[in-house]
Amino acid sequence: MRGVWSTPAGPNLDFPEFQTELLAGEQGATIFIGDSITELYKQAFAGGAAWSQFQSAGIKPVNFAIAGDTIENMLFRYNLYNGRTQFADGSTLSLFQALNPRMFVLMMGTNNFNIDSEQIAQATLNFADLIHQDFPCASVVVVGIPPNTLGQGTPAERNAVLFDANTRSEQLVGEIDSLVPPCLGSVDFHGVWDPFFVNSDPGGLVNDDLYIDGLHPNPNGYSVWLGTGGLLNKLTTTYFQCSA
Repeated sequence: MRGVWSTPAGPNLDFPEFQTELLAGEQGATIFIGDSITELYKQAFAGGAAWSQFQSAGIKPVNFAIAGDTIENMLFRYNLYNGRTQFADGSTLSLFQALNPRMFVLMMGTNNFNIDSEQIAQATLNFADLIHQDFPCASVVVVGIPPNTLGQGTPAERNAVLFDANTRSEQLVGEIDSLVPPCLGSVDFHGVWDPFFVNSDPGGLVNDDLYIDGLHPNPNGYSVWLGTGGLLNKLTTTYFQCSA
């Protein structure tokens, strides 16, 4: 796992690729926060073609994901780059604010093996709520965790937890969004589940043809996610509906 818990001595010592990515971002960016499944959008052998579709759609994507990160790791780094936490040298960075982000895309919980589905959903909800407090005019889209066959327990046991976490996250996110004034950005959930199974049958087997290793989608998997799963349309529609 590349995520760290200790506060870096200074901003130049903490994963400079993130600073490069954020500093190169455009105004009105869409910031993707997640773990390896999101980070691999940058790799040709996985989600590279899908990432190009996000770019062509005009949503100005910026990838702020780290392989192995738990929800706690993501929150730590979000606070670090959003000016909420000082580096050990006393400095702060507010790189998110500098981008005036128009949308955040969150996919988290895959690496939280030690907590149950309700805790994953509550932690995801709290993260989405925090972002909405910091950026009330930006929309937040929580993306459901796809099924997988790699990890603790049997695939059926693991996917039952993930499915329950997605279901509960959708419920909780809907409750937040109902309280958001129309003039502000939305908080929404988008789940993609059935297309990752053979014959789109969630009672059957996970479709290995869509994965590199049972956890990380291959190019076909990312393509299904964006196309059949409707993620590209969801993000594009949300981006251009939310306030500038």
